Amino acid sequence: MSKGITAWVLGWLLVLAFGITAVHAADLTYTQPLQNVTQSLTGQGITSDTYFVKEDYWDVQQAKLIFHYQVSQLADQRTSDITVVLNGVKFASFRPKNAAGLQTETIQIPLRLLAGSNHLQFMGQVLTTAAGTAQRVQTPANWLTVYPESNVNFVYALKPPEPAIRSFYAHFSGMDTISNGLSGIAVPQGPRNAELTAATYALAGYSRVMTNEQDQVPIAPFGTADLAKRVYQVVIARADRLPASLRGSISQTELAKGAVIRTVYRGGTYYLVLTARTDALLIKAARFAANQELMTQTRAAEKTITAATPTYSSSLQDNNGHYQLTAAGTQLTGAGRQSAAYFVRLPMDQTNAAGSQVRLTFRYAQNLDFARSLVTVYINDTPIGSQHLRRTAANQATLALNIPAKLAVGDAITVRVAFDLALAGSGSQDNDQTPWAYVAPQSELFVRTKPVTDQLFSNYPSLFLKNNRFNPAPDNDPQ
Repeated sequence: MSKGITAWVLGWLLVLAFGITAVHAADLTYTQPLQNVTQSLTGQGITSDTYFVKEDYWDVQQAKLIFHYQVSQLADQRTSDITVVLNGVKFASFRPKNAAGLQTETIQIPLRLLAGSNHLQFMGQVLTTAAGTAQRVQTPANWLTVYPESNVNFVYALKPPEPAIRSFYAHFSGMDTISNGLSGIAVPQGPRNAELTAATYALAGYSRVMTNEQDQVPIAPFGTADLAKRVYQVVIARADRLPASLRGSISQTELAKGAVIRTVYRGGTYYLVLTARTDALLIKAARFAANQELMTQTRAAEKTITAATPTYSSSLQDNNGHYQLTAAGTQLTGAGRQSAAYFVRLPMDQTNAAGSQVRLTFRYAQNLDFARSLVTVYINDTPIGSQHLRRTAANQATLALNIPAKLAVGDAITVRVAFDLALAGSGSQDNDQTPWAYVAPQSELFVRTKPVTDQLFSNYPSLFLKNNRFNPAPDNDPQ
């Protein structure tokens, strides 16, 4: 009983101190398109891979998959089927209607299967009918098209941010927050050059992790109409120019040690205050706030930034251009076309340049018909190359394929590796597990990037930029 009362009292103290309210009723909705564009799949056995994400601060009450697709008009309704797999777990199957045109299937997603990043697969068989009987011979008539209108619809309650800086960061940069126009960056009226530079640095960092390509986060003077309805605000100002309502929240003792980053929650608005007594430290604090890795690791409500505080990204965040495709390896079994897809997200201000490659390490069975077996690699459903499988390389094969520099990939890349595993002889059993292929963890996507200025600067005040570059005060951090 005493422990329960103590927890209740502590909870109300948090409410009073930080303005945190209870979780709202589950009346919020967010519809997220699936990551892949239109896919047309051909073959008796089909597999389609796509991805979607769930914000950690959502208390999801319901998730529905709205699947828009079309199948061959010749599909046999009695034998054709599609199974839905989420994060490796099969949870729904259905038979497509034997009809022409666009079809829609609404499927409830078990909440226990949801993770932060979710891998969704559509697997099954599309069998055609000839002379009243289902044909199990693979032909071009066995096809399924998945349309980009397919989406996942969430119904959820919003968990309000905790005092921790990393909690504010998650909410501020969340896809629903951005889409609903609830995030903004505030500077003083008549901002000085250092304050604008710091604000631009902070915005650059947030833009690198935003998933909403068409939405923007504005920079505007504190208290203006542009920020009136934006309940998540990063406030950037010299200590002597902070709004009066926030000035008392920052300890002068901490300011004497360096720049201060602090969450201040009041009146239904959530602020992250970045302030310092000097221009150099203010910009330093903004560079820290621009770093996803550092912000997501900061559990405290206040962080002091000194000239010695590292603010640059580690190799854990930028990967030096190397992105592992699979951590545990991928096993594929069965005759015919078998494929696996891997999703890689790039910073929104970067795209691939000349020299980017897909580097595969893989193995496969030795009982294949090597005259007809091959591996093909696709980038966002565009094939970039194929290679015949060879018996001599079955135990340790490698393949490096260049990504065309003119291939537009945006901030999200789907790498699909498809194996055509042909068996010797006239055919094989439908459930034959003998042919197999394995994509090893050494496989990677190497991306040599270049800036995408039309995305990077679309929501920056152009008067504050020169030759598409910032002009900040000197910083000792490596670039």
